[in-house]
Amino acid sequence: MAVGWFGIVLHILGIVLILVFQESQLDTLQLIKSPMQQFAWYVSLGSKANLWGWAVILFYRFMLPSEDGVSLTFQLSASTNDDGGFKPAAILNRSLFLFAGILAMGSVFHTSLHTDESTLFPLAAVMRSKPFAYVAAPFWLASIVLFCFGVGFAVVQQRLSAGVWQVLPSVLAVILMLSACGSMLLILENERFTWIFALTFLLSFLPWVYMVRHTAQNVDRTGSVGSITYIVTGLIICGCAYFFEGDKQWVSCYLLLVWLCLYALLAPLAGDMFVTVKKLDKRQGQYDTLGASLP
Repeated sequence: MAVGWFGIVLHILGIVLILVFQESQLDTLQLIKSPMQQFAWYVSLGSKANLWGWAVILFYRFMLPSEDGVSLTFQLSASTNDDGGFKPAAILNRSLFLFAGILAMGSVFHTSLHTDESTLFPLAAVMRSKPFAYVAAPFWLASIVLFCFGVGFAVVQQRLSAGVWQVLPSVLAVILMLSACGSMLLILENERFTWIFALTFLLSFLPWVYMVRHTAQNVDRTGSVGSITYIVTGLIICGCAYFFEGDKQWVSCYLLLVWLCLYALLAPLAGDMFVTVKKLDKRQGQYDTLGASLP
């Protein structure tokens, strides 16, 4: 554990020095004049802490002793033993509101927003605006975590409703979560490839909307028309944001944020999902022998 903390501290020191001088590794080395900074830089660079410093703690935290563990049981109906319920769709809706709110708020603070052509989607450039990015980045990460939880729990809820695992929701959920996590790279100054994650997110979000609407209970013809209208509207807005220039492009970008928020009106809040949390005792914690006690 001590080795892990040593590695991650060195890794953080190297990142901080790069951020302070705002240069690449080679240029940073040439700009450093302080002996203490030079020492920290050489130790971090020489030990290759950027390659292994984070891995020790990350993997160590996931290695639980065999006698420790927690059992999570999800169900659609309340019981006397459950620990409460929540709506997966509500979590997903809040994450989309947070996405849109961060980008809309950033447009107020980014002074060169209307001349910044570093991103395919202009509003995404606000995540590189300093000092707004320092404040927005934690909230952006929180929205991604909320989004992943919302999508994941929605798949579990559909599994409980249908009685079987459905391939399409699971695949779409994985793609959505990976593309959302990839959007964190927007913060990097010189990246030019996050449009891939945005395109992947869009191409998987549209069938997700259709799937969620048509797997809901008591779906009617109005619901089908609504989901198709929502999808077509999103495609039109994305096309306008890509092909238009100037003020028309900015109007299209803000309309796209509104379109994301309207998902809350389209997607049904399919009831609560209840969870029961139990701590496994030492006898139950032996995972290799647990199956022997089951009929």
